[in-house]
Amino acid sequence: MPSLVEMPKKFIVPSMKMYDGTTDPDNHIAQYKQRMFTTAIAKEYREASMCKGFGSSLTGPALQWFTNLPNASIDSFASLTDRFVEQFASSRNIERTADDLYEVIQKRGEPLRDYVGRFNKEKVSIPACVTSTAISAFKRGLLPDSDLYKELTKYQCRTMEDVLSRAWAQIRWEEDPAYRHLLSPRSDSRVVRNERPSRDDRPYQRPRSESTSKRSDSRSDHRPLNQIESDQRSSSTWPDMSNLAISPAELVNVLNHISGVRWPQKMKAPGERRDTSKWCDFHSDHGHRTEDCITLRMEVNELLKKGHLREYLSDRARSRIDDRSNDESTRIARTHHGDVKAICERLSKCTISFASDEDKCVLAPHHDALVISLTIANSLMKRTLVDNGSSTNILFMDAYKGLGLDENALTRKSTPLVGFSGEVKQTIGEVTLPVYAGGINRQTKFLILDCATAYNAIMGRPWIHDMGAVPSTLHQTIKFPTPWGVKEIKGEQEHARSCYQTTLKGKGHELYQLEIQSSIPHTKEAEVEQLCEIH
Repeated sequence: MPSLVEMPKKFIVPSMKMYDGTTDPDNHIAQYKQRMFTTAIAKEYREASMCKGFGSSLTGPALQWFTNLPNASIDSFASLTDRFVEQFASSRNIERTADDLYEVIQKRGEPLRDYVGRFNKEKVSIPACVTSTAISAFKRGLLPDSDLYKELTKYQCRTMEDVLSRAWAQIRWEEDPAYRHLLSPRSDSRVVRNERPSRDDRPYQRPRSESTSKRSDSRSDHRPLNQIESDQRSSSTWPDMSNLAISPAELVNVLNHISGVRWPQKMKAPGERRDTSKWCDFHSDHGHRTEDCITLRMEVNELLKKGHLREYLSDRARSRIDDRSNDESTRIARTHHGDVKAICERLSKCTISFASDEDKCVLAPHHDALVISLTIANSLMKRTLVDNGSSTNILFMDAYKGLGLDENALTRKSTPLVGFSGEVKQTIGEVTLPVYAGGINRQTKFLILDCATAYNAIMGRPWIHDMGAVPSTLHQTIKFPTPWGVKEIKGEQEHARSCYQTTLKGKGHELYQLEIQSSIPHTKEAEVEQLCEIH
């Protein structure tokens, strides 16, 4: 650190939280600037004071880095902060995007006030959040059967302030004593038994699958068990609650400690239509007993399929469920065993080998890298390096732009890449693109790197292993198994050598080549690949 410039006398660095290199460096710089700007420093001393005082805000590894800076190596505070951020770039917080708002979802039974609070907390952490995206994410996160969701669907809002004003109006109504009184059970209500509830009385459930939706449409989750038709009862796969080793109340308590349980909303049927003498712990409402709750049985069945609750079943029930699961698996396997079985058997018997005469067309002797042309995102990408020494798949920024893709499609995530000599390059994001080879189309994740290079892309070990491929630089070939035999892609030595020469000369993207293909060739092999759904 240079000591050539004198500090003003009686200068004291303001107190602040010390930085040790484990948190975001940008946040520390912002805090340091704010504290220093509140200190009275003469203009001619401000730059020197900012630089020399910076070390007083550091501790641990960060302070060690600061003291190791060569003398006279810093000529301005801007250059100091640039080197500081570069040194501790790995500690930067991942920048959040507007898409993260779609992950904020109102839970069943969660008060609207809590959901609005969580959403606002997420929104303020996103810089320059687009208003239309925020409105769309807020509405999509609401329960689809809530009053606010219906209102926002009927009346479109153009500003987030308008949305929140409607939300706060709904919150005031939810927290009003009169509204809570409507939800409380009525002691003088009439009891109506054996009456089939209407469709509107059924609580909304998010669709899980086509078969589940059809089953849910034909049953109400708060009907007493004696109202279920005999054919439904006989074909039901819901476990008998009497076969559980714990009581229904204990079962609900166990569910409270399991993540992913779909809790139902309170029943919407009017109080006079529900039996207030019966209480359901799962619904936390009157209308039927816990042991008669159809929704609870359906949820227990789903949890059992996922491997939960097995320890609470009796030996007889556990054996019956295991047998049913085996029968279902066998039925599904028999349904699809035809072509898929033949394909899998062919894949397992594939032998990949290289014969001595396969290098006849190779320009020998050589030490060339394996450079191929590969179809990425429907474009024939030349000068693609196959490198089993790379732990990632890399697509360079110029090639990404050449594909005609929008930079907004990138997931902005900075990842440090370390070279052989320890130098670090930060990626600018990542993207998943289809890579087509030998009839197989795989979704492949690429890290986007913006730097001068002779290559368009580098296919590293993730893609090589995902394809089950075996590359050979000696034979200038990469081979990989497919459902219709072993396929191969030949290397292009001329491109490999020109890339090598370009790298030595430091000319970067001089040989940029990209051929756009309108579509992937449609073959019978491609049809089989779609059937197998190899990912």
